[in-house]
Amino acid sequence: MYLLKLLRNNLPPEYHIYSPNTDHGDSLLENEMREIKPDIIIKKDNRVVMIIDAKYKNYTRFGRTAEFGIQREDLYQMSTYLYHYGKENQTITGIFTSPVQCIDNDIHTYSGNKNHKIGLVNMNIVDAHDDISLIHEYEDKYINKIRSLLK
Repeated sequence: MYLLKLLRNNLPPEYHIYSPNTDHGDSLLENEMREIKPDIIIKKDNRVVMIIDAKYKNYTRFGRTAEFGIQREDLYQMSTYLYHYGKENQTITGIFTSPVQCIDNDIHTYSGNKNHKIGLVNMNIVDAHDDISLIHEYEDKYINKIRSLLK
């Protein structure tokens, strides 16, 4: 909810930012089987342009393998979101966000679909502790990175 509010308060009004976790999610299969609920969905012009999945894990880099980055089950989860919400010939980006310092703050393109992108954009609030000015600095950096990805 913290990230949701932060994004709503800081992204331009043409973006619709919401969380399916507060309501029913979309059905992945017919007959309303297997509901999926990304943490945050960002829409523009009535189409999903970004999905954000907050992880309370020490994801410091995307990594070539789960040993040095995003775990396989999280990668598959985001891939499902991108497949479900992505529209043909339109770009959609899936972002993992962790509360730690990020080594690799970059975005990768899927080999099978050049319109699907995935990456890690962290907001290092763990290191900020109780330093409000530092937390605001990290929030600003996070918002600026998300803004740049939405362009």
